[in-house]
Amino acid sequence: ELEQLKTNFISTISHEFKTPLTSIMMGTSLLNDGTVGRLNTEQGRILISIEEDCCKLSNLVDDLLYMSKIESKDAAYDMKYVSINELVDEATKPFYIQSASKGVSLHVVTPLNLPKVYVDREKIIWVINNLLGNALKYTNNKDEISVGASVQNEKILITISDTGIGIPGDYLEKIFDQFVQVENSDLEIRGTGLGLFIAREIVRSHGGKIWCKSQLDKGSSFTFSLPLNNSTATKI
Repeated sequence: ELEQLKTNFISTISHEFKTPLTSIMMGTSLLNDGTVGRLNTEQGRILISIEEDCCKLSNLVDDLLYMSKIESKDAAYDMKYVSINELVDEATKPFYIQSASKGVSLHVVTPLNLPKVYVDREKIIWVINNLLGNALKYTNNKDEISVGASVQNEKILITISDTGIGIPGDYLEKIFDQFVQVENSDLEIRGTGLGLFIAREIVRSHGGKIWCKSQLDKGSSFTFSLPLNNSTATKI
């Protein structure tokens, strides 16, 4: 009961934050564009800083809303048999331009004969997007990101690997908890600390698991599993 009250409270507060944040972001955007008059250089810098902070808050609110939605006892899942190949292609497509602009190579390697899986397409795409987004944040020019899928022990395994800065060993279990952020002086980009928690909850709700292997300065590899039922799953 307490958990449900907490979820409802977070959802309500997040919705209340969403509207004024959207108004502030629209206002700063209009000012930055010069739509309502010119700004001097110092005013422009201040507005850019405000806009960046608003974006961070907006991302936090979005993650809180999504978390409360996932944790709700009335959480709805649109389960269907989908092609893993198509799902991975759809999830990675938006990241090719982003990775190229950063000088990072993005590779997708999935066998053509993978079986279909019974999942909520939107939510599994969200998981892959989150893992790809994290990989892109913590890679630099000439690094590589790869997305792969395979079948092992009646499960589909999807892996997102990178050659980025890596994660300290002490955090490999903690990073899937709520609001956990890796403490490292070299990490200047910080998220909300909710993305991996939400990813774990989505994967768990599908009967799967998610884990991470990483070495500092060598990269990270995130893998999650989705169970197969050979009696009902059909080949593509």
